[in-house]
Amino acid sequence: MDKKFVKILTTADKVLILILVLIIFSSSFLILSHHNKNGVLICKSGDNVVGKYDLRKDRIININDDIIVEIKDNKARIKYSTCPLQYCVKQGWIKYNGDMVVCVPNKCAIYIVNDKQKLDLITK
Repeated sequence: MDKKFVKILTTADKVLILILVLIIFSSSFLILSHHNKNGVLICKSGDNVVGKYDLRKDRIININDDIIVEIKDNKARIKYSTCPLQYCVKQGWIKYNGDMVVCVPNKCAIYIVNDKQKLDLITK
C-alpha cells in the first residue's frame, strides 16, 4: 500500500473497514449455510399434498393438468402453467430451505423443506 494512503486513514476508518469486512464474511457464511443439500420438495394442490420429492434426483412432475414442475441440480421450478399471467413460471428456480412458488389461479404451491423440518402451507 501507498504510505500516503495509510497516513490518511484514521483509527476510526480502520475500525470501520474491519467491521465492514466482518459483516461481509458473516453474511456470506449465513447465505452458504442456508443452502439445503438434503431438501425435499413438497407439491400441494389446494389443501392436498400431491407429493414429496427428493431434490437430489432430477425429474419432471405433473401436479395436475395445469402445472408441470421440474427438479434439476438440487433446484425446482414450475416449468409450465395454464394461468394467464405466468408469475409462477417467471419466478424461476428455488433451491433454499423455505423457498416457495405459488400459483394462485391453479391453487398450487411448491416449497422446499429440510428432511427434518416440517412446514405447512394453506392455499385456497
